[in-house]
Amino acid sequence: MPKQFNIEGFNQILKEYNQQLRAETISSREIILSNGLVLNSERDVRLCKKRVMIGNKTWKENFDRLYSINNKERNAVEKECRSITSKKGGISCQQQHKEKIKSNLNTGTPWNKGMKGKYPYSYACSEDTKKKISNANKGENNGMFGKKYSEEERCRISKIMKEKILLGEFTPNSNNKNTHWESFYKNKKYRSSWEASYHYFDSDAEYESLRVPYSFQNKDYIYIIDFVNHKSKTVIEVKPQELVNDNKTQAKISAAKEWCNINGYTFVLADKNYLLSKSMPTTLKDFDSKTQNRIRNLYETN
Repeated sequence: MPKQFNIEGFNQILKEYNQQLRAETISSREIILSNGLVLNSERDVRLCKKRVMIGNKTWKENFDRLYSINNKERNAVEKECRSITSKKGGISCQQQHKEKIKSNLNTGTPWNKGMKGKYPYSYACSEDTKKKISNANKGENNGMFGKKYSEEERCRISKIMKEKILLGEFTPNSNNKNTHWESFYKNKKYRSSWEASYHYFDSDAEYESLRVPYSFQNKDYIYIIDFVNHKSKTVIEVKPQELVNDNKTQAKISAAKEWCNINGYTFVLADKNYLLSKSMPTTLKDFDSKTQNRIRNLYETN
């Protein structure tokens, strides 16, 4: 902020938004408002200036309440305004980037990867900076140091996450040691080269969009099915035959088959023999180099 701040412009904006409060003095270190409230931390001063001069109109329309001398009211209005502006920001982001966001759903890659934001920390940090940040948040400096969730809180969080997974709002990284999110086909990320290969053969299939609840050992889970093709009415699990015999996988497959019976779909296990029944892809240019090698090995050694 410049040393000579335009206090007249600041107060004119408040007037335009029908606010009664005015700034009596403004400097780079302090703001004194007409109700006697003094802002004297660098953060509060910077934030106040930003909200009035360039911020969302929500901050301007609620300035009197936001900077009331009543502490309790200030905190409540702060949360209220943050909620409103966050929602508006999310809607604006969806409108501006909806195609990119949609194309990156369930790929494991953030839709805004590589984009530079407006603020310093939206840029990639150097390794030295990353190390400093890491060290500053270790041990007792970490906000969660010594804290543990109660069993009730764990259950509440688990329930929320399961609902998000079931609705397709969240896709967790696999904890399966056999998958590493390292195969690509047409710049889309897959958990294995077999999944990438399958999508080559079945371009109409949707990847990880179908989620089916199931139970195993008196616990509830969500089965994220590999592919579903609504045109051919097929549900597909891509997995080696030797990995489908354990009890948990059988519980998942039973739930998928039950969903298929109810909805008139067919369940398919796309194992090695299924993939080999197809001819080797005529071109591998749309796969990443590692996946290309794995596909060649699969067909050439069998």
